[in-house]
Amino acid sequence: MIMKRLLLMAFLLTCVMMPARALVRFTFEPGSVSGVRSDVQSAMESNVSALLTEIDNAYNGKRSLNLSGLNIESIARNRLNAVWDSAVHFYPRMKDVSVKLVRDFQGYQARQILVRLEPDPTYHGSLTRELNVSFNRKGVITGVRLVDSDEISPEAFFEDGIAVDDLERRMEVVKWVEDFRSYYLEGNAQAIEDIFSENAIIITGSVHSVKTKMGDGSFQIRKEVKYNSQNRTQYANKLRQIFKKGKVKLKFDRISVRASGTYPDCYGVTLHQTWKGPNGYEDVGWVFLLWDFSVPDQPQIHVRTWQPDEIIHNEGDVLGLPDFFIPTTPNR
Repeated sequence: MIMKRLLLMAFLLTCVMMPARALVRFTFEPGSVSGVRSDVQSAMESNVSALLTEIDNAYNGKRSLNLSGLNIESIARNRLNAVWDSAVHFYPRMKDVSVKLVRDFQGYQARQILVRLEPDPTYHGSLTRELNVSFNRKGVITGVRLVDSDEISPEAFFEDGIAVDDLERRMEVVKWVEDFRSYYLEGNAQAIEDIFSENAIIITGSVHSVKTKMGDGSFQIRKEVKYNSQNRTQYANKLRQIFKKGKVKLKFDRISVRASGTYPDCYGVTLHQTWKGPNGYEDVGWVFLLWDFSVPDQPQIHVRTWQPDEIIHNEGDVLGLPDFFIPTTPNR
């Protein structure tokens, strides 16, 4: 009898000492799931609930993520682990989360799940971020992307006129642009190299001050930009050297997506980019990406350009689709 009482007391003490498991409940807003099979909806909601719960518990327990029980593709699991292991930690701001379901060309997305970053004394910006989770049509998680919460919503990324008409393809483009940005945060130079086509044109620019002597003997200083063209291996190798020194954080704003008039699977994406590299280096400029979605699950970039803010005086100064010839059958 005494032994049973001791065992019971030990069990109760263990229960008291063990931290309660924090459960996060995720659902889609009812009006956004029309046409989605109930079993797929349930699978997605269960997956995100389990994902957010594990993130919350890992943050509070100051430990690595354990994603082994989630229905998530291995690439997505490895990438999320890489972000977490690089000391980018966060937790869901709410225990009861509900967002709209968004359809894309490959499946579905859950966007604008609010999370909060772990405080960092060297960082003075907003600690609020968003998680965007993508799924295939069976409800399996295919990607988890951490993005700035103050960026323009995807619905505002697209211009009128010759903008992309198909909302699902629009969201697919946005998803891959977010992946492209995440590769820099993860320090994944190989993924960046792989997403460029074999013959991709990668143009970078640098600003130089030029001094000109005037007729009255005074000097006029003007700024000129010098462009450099690299192939994908040269560009990736340069990034590998940068990543050895630390993280690169990219922020995209004033984003627009335009469809090519000559090849329906090609899209021009124009981004206003802030680059924050190791050792405090920062620059701001315009990036143009020419994407080819002829193979939907393996899109590639044929062109990447960058222009510094200093030389852009109006929208016509930014390189875009009209500046590049696209054959009717791009060479992948």
